Amino acid sequence: TIKSNIYKKFLLKKVAAFFKLIRYKNLFFIVLAQCLLQFCIIQPLYYEVNLLPAIDGLHFILIVIASISIAAAGNVINDYFDINIDLINKPNKLVVNKIISRRWVIFWHLVLNLIGLVCTMYVSLKIKMSSLFIANTVCVLLLFIYSASLKKKLLWGNILVSLLTAWVLMILI
Repeated sequence: TIKSNIYKKFLLKKVAAFFKLIRYKNLFFIVLAQCLLQFCIIQPLYYEVNLLPAIDGLHFILIVIASISIAAAGNVINDYFDINIDLINKPNKLVVNKIISRRWVIFWHLVLNLIGLVCTMYVSLKIKMSSLFIANTVCVLLLFIYSASLKKKLLWGNILVSLLTAWVLMILI
């Protein structure tokens, strides 16, 4: 049982670190914003003119999953590239290489992006709108480019983050 307790603590530490790495609080606000837009604005407007939104029901759930998966992957890769800065600025809050290895961080980055793109592809095929898949693929690439280099360029990095933040809502329209 001592071994079991040690393993449980180890596992809980890893799970807590993972949630910290993906910035679950920020992801909650993405879900909240998308739900408010969908259920308080889009659906009432469409129902007023007797139409159904293109992204509804299961498609909406999959787009939300895609959005938070891609955003989480962006957070993960951002922390991966920030490891040296975080060692200096916030060594007590460091997750990458301290609790979760760099290799696992890259693994989670790839898995989260894959989840996001598979969900987007399914919705794109079902509603016959390939531009959704293309746009989310571009978002994945831009988040990587931002983390690798653009965040160091003050204006361009801020503009890109603003556009990607707006996309979280625009994808529903």
